[in-house]
Amino acid sequence: MIRSEVKTESAMQSSLRFYSVVIVLLAVFAPCALSQRHTEDFKLVASDGQTQDSFGYSIAVDGDVAVFGAPFVDTPNVNCGAAYVFRYDPGSDSWLEEEKLINTAGGDYDYFGAAVAVEGGVIMVGSATGYGRVDVFRYDLGSSSWVLYEVLEPAGNGQHDRFGCSIGLEGDTVVIGCEDDDDNGYNSGSAFVFRYDAGSDSYVEEAQLLASDGAASDSFGYDVALSGDLAVVGAYESDAQGDDSGSAYLFRYDPGSGTWSEEAKLLAWDGTQYENFGFSVAVDNDTVLIGAPKAKNYLQLENTGVAYTFQYDGTIGEWIGKNTILHKYSDLPPLNESRDYGRLMDA
Repeated sequence: MIRSEVKTESAMQSSLRFYSVVIVLLAVFAPCALSQRHTEDFKLVASDGQTQDSFGYSIAVDGDVAVFGAPFVDTPNVNCGAAYVFRYDPGSDSWLEEEKLINTAGGDYDYFGAAVAVEGGVIMVGSATGYGRVDVFRYDLGSSSWVLYEVLEPAGNGQHDRFGCSIGLEGDTVVIGCEDDDDNGYNSGSAFVFRYDAGSDSYVEEAQLLASDGAASDSFGYDVALSGDLAVVGAYESDAQGDDSGSAYLFRYDPGSGTWSEEAKLLAWDGTQYENFGFSVAVDNDTVLIGAPKAKNYLQLENTGVAYTFQYDGTIGEWIGKNTILHKYSDLPPLNESRDYGRLMDA
């Protein structure tokens, strides 16, 4: 179980996250390298990086802009956090650091950068501690810089709710995780939907998403994803198939009524206790992927991790489990400690 105010990771867990980040970077930035399986195209590092900054803890990319969270940056205060913006330069065929986004609140242990999202000229950065918040930056063409435009905070947010631990942004809608909200019991979790309103030129809170069967310590909202009118919310510590077996919930927006409704609850078809199904989630149209980093593989090796795919079947109106995705080398025994496949996913 990964616990503490910002789910502080052990050295091994941090190492696993680092290697997962490298894989994501290669997938996003180096398709040629993947096809040839020989060369690394780019290695991106913060220009002022320091020990234990955790650059790359969170990642988002849209077109030629990439954002990397570094929630343990210590300037101006301890673990107040930062986020780095890189832009691809076709002239030099390289990714250049464009700007470092600073935690404007500047408090100790804010963990600004625990979650990031980018689309078009908008970047959102979550500070997943205490009440939590999400800072919204817009790109200003006049100054060629990213400017803080507004701060998102839900109505009635609690002191330790950790609003901003995850962000799913698409178009004019954003879903934000609040995994330690207590509305369904202590640390049961929730997620909030904000939608951009052109009249006020700001994001307006639209809905709070809660699991219909939510319970204490579910961590509902630890990860979220959004595609069109479909939102996915992970609850990796829920207990439907045993302690911390995990689950994920699908919510659909109805433009006619202007409301969000729970559409389905997804479970691993072979799930059991402590697998953390729902630790990571991704969605693209009618395809959903759910990560279970503590699941066993077909050889029953501990913590190899599995990703599950689900597809919506319109003929019967149900979500159908399709495949389990295993790491290429998940049939090998662990070397020092077991691998956590399925911790980071993006669609």
